[in-house]
Amino acid sequence: MAPAATETTPLQKDKTEREACCRVAMRVRIITAIISLAEGYDIGVVNGAVVLFTGDLGLVPWQVACCLGAFPASVAIAAPMAGKLSDSCGRKPTMMVACILLIIGGLLMAFATRFEMLLLGRMVAGSGTGTGLTAVTAYMAEVAPAHERGFYASLEELFVNVGNVCGYLINFALLGVPHDWRLMLGLGVVPAAIVLLVLLLPYRISGIPESPRYLQKVGRAEEAREVLLELTDGNQEEADSAFAAWLEEAKTEDGMATWGETLKAFGGSHRKSALAGVGCGVLNNFTGIQLMMVTTTSLLVNTGMEPRDAMWTTVWLGVAKMSVMLVVALFLLDSWGRRPLLFSSLSICATAAGIGASGAFYGWGAHWEVAGLGLFVVGYSLGVGPVPWVYMPEALENRFRSKGCSLGICGSRVNGSTHIFLFPLLFPIIGSPGLFLFLVVVNLLGLAYVCCFIPETKGKTLEEIQEIFQDPVDKQALADKQGDKIA
Repeated sequence: MAPAATETTPLQKDKTEREACCRVAMRVRIITAIISLAEGYDIGVVNGAVVLFTGDLGLVPWQVACCLGAFPASVAIAAPMAGKLSDSCGRKPTMMVACILLIIGGLLMAFATRFEMLLLGRMVAGSGTGTGLTAVTAYMAEVAPAHERGFYASLEELFVNVGNVCGYLINFALLGVPHDWRLMLGLGVVPAAIVLLVLLLPYRISGIPESPRYLQKVGRAEEAREVLLELTDGNQEEADSAFAAWLEEAKTEDGMATWGETLKAFGGSHRKSALAGVGCGVLNNFTGIQLMMVTTTSLLVNTGMEPRDAMWTTVWLGVAKMSVMLVVALFLLDSWGRRPLLFSSLSICATAAGIGASGAFYGWGAHWEVAGLGLFVVGYSLGVGPVPWVYMPEALENRFRSKGCSLGICGSRVNGSTHIFLFPLLFPIIGSPGLFLFLVVVNLLGLAYVCCFIPETKGKTLEEIQEIFQDPVDKQALADKQGDKIA
């Protein structure tokens, strides 16, 4: 009889095999980083470019709001559609589609001559990012080794931060040159084109495999076996054992779930895992970080700071955010745990927003607001930034993983889009005190959500994690079913 199938087979083996798997996972992680970099670069570069293209194209406030909000809104719209595409066509083809959309969107923005063309470019680029994020999130959970899943998955948010900083620095480098904002927005095309070429190459040349879990689910057995051999460093016996276990598991499953099955499960039998996984994904932008990263320069200028000083401050805030997230990815996520990081992160963000609100309301000076901003981005980077990329795919069962991740990304970006769209319209009314007070409220709500719905998953296999979310009645029914099968 085949050994019991697990979600992590064959990614939890002896030392030699784990090292082989890590090599594959790191190679995949480097290539897929472009999707996260694209979103981060757009957030960073638009921070400075918005002032330039607003004047050049003669945009009015509502048009600026549409251009800023179009990118995250398109991420939210594309993510659920990408979940279906990822399950039907595969993770790699979906990432190729994402790169093509990023290239088209970047070119449209770079050559925009009017508001409508710029808006279309931002929508297409946002769709590419949403498509890619959905595929990558599910892909890394299926390829990364269980003992380092937190590290590899958390790099998603780290690369977003690297993109932020790159965008800020490009603003400085190109400011004042002919067609500066066009070059700023168009440069995102280059890395996307490089990654597209790599993904188009055959597996044996590129070294980037399709997810073996996906291949097995859709009946591409020989390809799945080939990837398994790569993951197990050519160990035929281990690959055969894992493949036999997967075939045994497949007899009791119906393949990838449809959207109807997914939504029904999330409202019933898998409600707890959906509240944890999808909800944690929504928290990623619910806390207001995208609003802060896009509008930091405007906030600092509003305190009386010179524009160039405000831009440099924004760069250093981005560097601090990236540094903290790197420490979390390397040392804390797989040792400290997901839940403690979320608690600490949301508590710090709420405190930081309170400091900023007090400084703005009582007129204590710009340095109090800068301190609030700095502490906020550091607190975010400690947990709410990296943890959702690990927790979403962990909490969701294999059949529902891709679509569930897409829902989390969609909800997160709906929040980000709403925040960014409303900022140019409401900021003149509520000012800095109102903005910081809003951040206090949403972070306290996030803290309450973690307390109620998000259990710890550190160090557990994907299969063990699913047991956490099962009701006692469901566990007993499953045990009875397995007993009947053995009998």
